[in-house]
Amino acid sequence: MEGIKALGINPVVLAAQCINLALLFTALYFLLFKRFLKTMEERKQKIQENVELAERAQAEAARAERLFQERMEEIEREREAIIAQAREEAERLRAETVAQAREEAREEARRILAQEREAFEAERQQALAAMRSQVVSLVLGATRKVVEESIDERMQRRLVDRFLSEMGALQ
Repeated sequence: MEGIKALGINPVVLAAQCINLALLFTALYFLLFKRFLKTMEERKQKIQENVELAERAQAEAARAERLFQERMEEIEREREAIIAQAREEAERLRAETVAQAREEAREEARRILAQEREAFEAERQQALAAMRSQVVSLVLGATRKVVEESIDERMQRRLVDRFLSEMGALQ
């Protein structure tokens, strides 16, 4: 103890200061340090909650991004399907239109051909009628000259009718 006194330190005061320091640390521990530890623990929990919340938000954002990408892919597939369907429908309509136009052209050609045949047949009938009339006139004139006195009018008519019947059978 003499070494302590030589330094100018009073051992009683030193002991009292050590006791005071221990009491101060004890008081500070119970009064401040517990509150400080409690506050630090609350902050730690709050930080942990915020980290968990951020992780959940990040996971939710990733899930939302994945759902968004899936929906975009689905929309793209639907768009491609709609485009393909529209192309098929356009091709079908084009084919129907072409087929309908061809059928209308064939029908018009048939109609024109039928009209031309009817016109030709009418002209043919007129030509035949004119030819018959001329043939009858020529035959009557020729037969009149040949047998003018030997055959009467009724007999001439029968000959002409028979001739015309034979002409009609040949056609």
